[in-house]
Amino acid sequence: IGQAGNIEILVNFPIMAILRGVLWHDFSKVPQSSRDKMTRLWGSSDWIDDWYKSEKTLFGETVQIRKYRDALSFGALFRERLKSVFKFTTEPLLICNTRRAPLYTMQFAGPNATGSKIMDDIMGDYKE
Repeated sequence: IGQAGNIEILVNFPIMAILRGVLWHDFSKVPQSSRDKMTRLWGSSDWIDDWYKSEKTLFGETVQIRKYRDALSFGALFRERLKSVFKFTTEPLLICNTRRAPLYTMQFAGPNATGSKIMDDIMGDYKE
């Protein structure tokens, strides 16, 4: 879509679903089916290196743990993916439920600065 050069999109990046299904503290316990879904969403298996890091334990074994702790960090990583295809993207806008738990980030991506500026203005009204 981004390579077409004339399409704008508004993406809801599903933070809550990703936190529940894939971004566990111990990556080795994440089911393979969840890993496969995340790879399809991300477009490659690069998400593993982007979102996890390896650390040695006191017993010498290595485990992978999450690099980031907050939802906006995940949205920012997805924005970098969008920027690789679209010329203009907005900062992620975090959308939460009534208990302030993150549901998703909303991001605009498109081929021109005007669309991006309009969406920045609209989304800016909703940021705290």
